[in-house]
Amino acid sequence: MMKCKPVYAWLEMAQDDDVLIDPDDINHEAINNMWSFSPTEEETPQIHAADIVEFIGELIAARSSALVGEEMLLYCWHDASPVGARR
Repeated sequence: MMKCKPVYAWLEMAQDDDVLIDPDDINHEAINNMWSFSPTEEETPQIHAADIVEFIGELIAARSSALVGEEMLLYCWHDASPVGARR
């Protein structure tokens, strides 16, 4: 069970989301299956690398269960911004 509340909330949002499989349009499939997560300044100190590793593992397990007999690539990346940076 995940102990990091912000990361657990992300998992709750993403794990049961429908997976779109569109072999005729890989871009449509990718866009519809994409998620992004951004912690607030208050949440950031609560999140550690181990929490993210656990999140990814749990998400893979949920997707694998939903995609029995299908394959999917999971891409993950981290865009770091300096603390206090504005976009």
